[in-house]
Amino acid sequence: MFVTKKFKFEMAHRLQNHEGLCFNIHGHSYVVDVTIEGLLENEGPEKGMVMDFGNLKKICNSLFDQVDHALMVNVDDKAVAGFFKKQGFKLYEVEFEPTAENMAEYFYNQLLPMIRDAKVTLTSVRVWETTTSYAEYNPQV
Repeated sequence: MFVTKKFKFEMAHRLQNHEGLCFNIHGHSYVVDVTIEGLLENEGPEKGMVMDFGNLKKICNSLFDQVDHALMVNVDDKAVAGFFKKQGFKLYEVEFEPTAENMAEYFYNQLLPMIRDAKVTLTSVRVWETTTSYAEYNPQV
């Protein structure tokens, strides 16, 4: 059985080597679909569920709350990161260019140990950067 929970947050980013508009700091209303799989529980409070959606929400929000209303920037982008740190703005530094593709893999890898502890399998993470564009990381494919 597969179960998916949708998460929404606002975040800015910048692609420091991009030759178009994404070179500039800009934001998106990100939507992230987290899909897990597992067996239905046979007893207890989660009987008939793979995992309680509320429990999945707690796990995932421990990560997504960190990036909500933040600027995600590559640590190599020292001028931008330094300025935002100095100003006290919410900054989330990563060791990659913050593209939707890289974010999907990063979020997957961050969530993997937390989800594994819940005795289900993390199947995929889909990052919607716009209403018409997403990147999905699914290592089983």
